[in-house]
Amino acid sequence: MKTLPVCCVITRLPEAESLKKSEGAAFYELRLDLLGESWREAAAMLDKPFMATCRRSAEGGSFSGSEEERIGLLEKAAAAGAFMLDIEYSTPHLGEVLKRLRTQSKCLVSHHNFADTPSAGDLKTLVKDMLNYPADIYKVITTATSINDNIKLLNLIKEIPDKKIVAFAMGNLGILSRILCPLAGSPFTYASLNDSNQSASGQMTLAQMIEIYRSVNYENHT
Repeated sequence: MKTLPVCCVITRLPEAESLKKSEGAAFYELRLDLLGESWREAAAMLDKPFMATCRRSAEGGSFSGSEEERIGLLEKAAAAGAFMLDIEYSTPHLGEVLKRLRTQSKCLVSHHNFADTPSAGDLKTLVKDMLNYPADIYKVITTATSINDNIKLLNLIKEIPDKKIVAFAMGNLGILSRILCPLAGSPFTYASLNDSNQSASGQMTLAQMIEIYRSVNYENHT
């Protein structure tokens, strides 16, 4: 099976059988805040690269420790082999944090809007502001309240072609942008390892994503 531009999200300690079915994914994301102490065990089970993320409750996660503890946990993940660290745009002293983390791993700066999808102009302004912080990839995730929100996110990727932008909308109305964002220029999209690993509204399983890409003959469109 050809590797697809899909990041497979792991939120709980996986079963070996589940991992065998994830061969179509490009890499994994370990949600350190949801895995808790089992994240090291999960990392040791993986046969592909992994990105590490540790989200606070305000960013849809469950980490309740201090910021120093959270950044320290990401550093431990980098030391354990994480090739990329996802750090939120809202992180206090982001510039200093990125300077610290980028000596150890690549970094992705992310923004999540759990309420709605701003106007196309506001989205572009947001990304331009995010670009003031040096990172390898920038991610903007919103919540779709209209089918037209998918178009806003897909166009956002195309409007900044010289940077790696991941952009799609959460929720059932945003599923289209999850599927199509790699075709618009996003380096990858996200899917859960299985139904019990879903980390966001509207997130499909890897098996579902692979089925869709096969049905549209994805490889011939890239």
